[in-house]
Amino acid sequence: MTKIALIGAGGMLGGDFANFAIGHGHEVLRFGLPEFDIRRPDNIREALESAGIVVNCAAYTDVDRAETDADACREINAGAAGMLADEC
Repeated sequence: MTKIALIGAGGMLGGDFANFAIGHGHEVLRFGLPEFDIRRPDNIREALESAGIVVNCAAYTDVDRAETDADACREINAGAAGMLADEC
């Protein structure tokens, strides 16, 4: 059994991935808002230390609001994802 740290577990993709992975015998550790924020390095380290595999399903997905909140969208979808990759 593989232990998977699932970031963005509260979203639609994260939920579907968790169900799929559990159905195939994997242990899924769920990380998501509001307790887990991918923009926080300490949260990222916590997820990485807990499992052998990390799956990132976290994203800023509100397309309409992304146009007016471009900084937060960029911070989550680019900056935080890059920070996660660096930590991996």
